[in-house]
Amino acid sequence: MKIGIFGGSFNPPHKAHFQIAKEILDRGLVDRIIFVPTGNRYNKKDLIPNKYRYEMLKMIAKKEKNISVSNFEQKHQLVFAYQTLDHFQSLFPLDDIYLICGSDNWANFTTWKKYQYILKNYKLIVNKRRPFFFPEELREYEKKITFTDFNYAISSTILREELSRRDDSEILRRHLDKNILKYIRERHLYERKKIQIRRGILKTL
Repeated sequence: MKIGIFGGSFNPPHKAHFQIAKEILDRGLVDRIIFVPTGNRYNKKDLIPNKYRYEMLKMIAKKEKNISVSNFEQKHQLVFAYQTLDHFQSLFPLDDIYLICGSDNWANFTTWKKYQYILKNYKLIVNKRRPFFFPEELREYEKKITFTDFNYAISSTILREELSRRDDSEILRRHLDKNILKYIRERHLYERKKIQIRRGILKTL
């Protein structure tokens, strides 16, 4: 069996994440995909707590037969990609493990911890976005990399900005699963805090 490990912050997870996963499955590039959200220690901007991102991914994954979610990285202090791949290879020693990533991660892949180890021991599926760049130092591993071109005009950054306004725009309704949008609103995730000054006291709402 071929198992794809789809890592990322998923902050928040949106329809394009799952559409990419389903298209990779439909093309037979892998037989199963496991989403692995990063932990909070990566200190990414506007990163909400682990439990919310994990729960939102599970809400959608449960609808798909060959998609699941693991909180492996969230349960540990700080996990590098090669350690995550090794973990799943140890769980499934007879299967082929693939790393699924996007162009943003591919662009700085040579800065990853033990990136050459990853390329020597695992295969990659990279979803291209325009413009696309192929680092020359990775050319020797080209046969171990499959490129896809599932292009979707949305990103979690755009969605976080829309969510901060507290109004459900057409962009949110189009790109977020309705149950995830409801989950976010009920917990006031990503909303900008209002600052008020009363009687000389700064108060955050």
